[in-house]
Amino acid sequence: MCAGGDVSFTERVRVEKIIETLQELSVFDPHEAVYLFKDYCEEIFAAPAVGHPKVLEELDAIADNPETAELLIRICLVVAEANGKTSLVDQIEIVTLYKSTLID
Repeated sequence: MCAGGDVSFTERVRVEKIIETLQELSVFDPHEAVYLFKDYCEEIFAAPAVGHPKVLEELDAIADNPETAELLIRICLVVAEANGKTSLVDQIEIVTLYKSTLID
């Protein structure tokens, strides 16, 4: 998931397709979701010490909903594999996300 410091075209397409396909996410505009994903990634890469905690803080809203948190983790895994492989950085970020959303 943008481990190289940039959100790839494949990752953007994957996010869009996920939003279009999943019934739970059908209320969201796929293009807006892609922009949000890209913005979050850019914020993290521009200033990791500020961006990373900010994004995790925004995700606190789903921590009380295990189904939504689990869906988010599954989406992250699919997007992370969009380029055919998952980097160590992606894996670490997903574990961090998992810990902040699914573990009490």
